[in-house]
Amino acid sequence: MIEIEKPQLPFNCVKFEREDGREGEILQVKAGRIFLTSDQKLIGEEMLNLLNRSIHHDGSWRCVWCDPVEKFWNAPTSMFLTNIPDRFEMHYLDGDRDPIFKVDCTDKPWIMIDTGLTYYRDSCEEAYQTVKDFNENVLELSPNQTFKQAKGEKLDHAFVDAPDISII
Repeated sequence: MIEIEKPQLPFNCVKFEREDGREGEILQVKAGRIFLTSDQKLIGEEMLNLLNRSIHHDGSWRCVWCDPVEKFWNAPTSMFLTNIPDRFEMHYLDGDRDPIFKVDCTDKPWIMIDTGLTYYRDSCEEAYQTVKDFNENVLELSPNQTFKQAKGEKLDHAFVDAPDISII
């Protein structure tokens, strides 16, 4: 599902992002009671590298594991684990590092690895193109209307009245 709204970071999450957008060291920030498996950590880091390397579109990406479940059956180890995240989100951040949209994934980690991360990268690219097309052709936003004004600048017609819209 693609949401055309600012994605909010959930309380219980682990986010992966680069300290300078697309460059710099990968930062792994944990909030709340949540624990990653080694597969989830690998997916978070590799997906972040893949998205920022191949489809950054002058912005950057942030990857987030969230929604921990109380009991999680880990098939590869045949064990129940606790507080393991059950959802993976990929957030697109514009050049100012403001979140624009997110792509949700509820696939299990071993399914993501088996499917291949390029499938999810292609889904993110499709989401980016959908949002871009929606802004240009449906809302008919001009570059002037998507420009963010700096403090003290005056900009005519900077905002468009539109309802919250979700594309499923």
